[in-house]
Amino acid sequence: MTQKRSRILVVDVDELVSEMLGEVLADAGFDVFTASSVDEALDAVADSDIDVVLTDVNLKSSSGFELLEHLPERSPSTPAILVTALLDDETEDLARQLGAYAAVAKPFHNGDLIAVVQRALANSVAGSTVSPS
Repeated sequence: MTQKRSRILVVDVDELVSEMLGEVLADAGFDVFTASSVDEALDAVADSDIDVVLTDVNLKSSSGFELLEHLPERSPSTPAILVTALLDDETEDLARQLGAYAAVAKPFHNGDLIAVVQRALANSVAGSTVSPS
């Protein structure tokens, strides 16, 4: 029996960033989906059985903070990771208050990001048996 590959949603308005993150995650064995707004992301989470959400702060007509706020309504056990170029203590604290599993500063080392995603999966309360490959 083949294990289900973990499904990662990348939420970013910058298509190049989404593509780059998608390639890094796909190379690590994840199935990757993309969105550029809170509404698209919430729809994807509801429709695609997403295991982890990676979101930037700046999104179309809203923010990653809004996504963090509304994600539990659609999928309470899906961990979210904030990925931003403007990471400071205040941003990280707000992300955690809104339920983010972690906050990661851009630029990052690919291996570090993959490790954070893997830890988020391992700590997920979903209880599923998904794996990164």
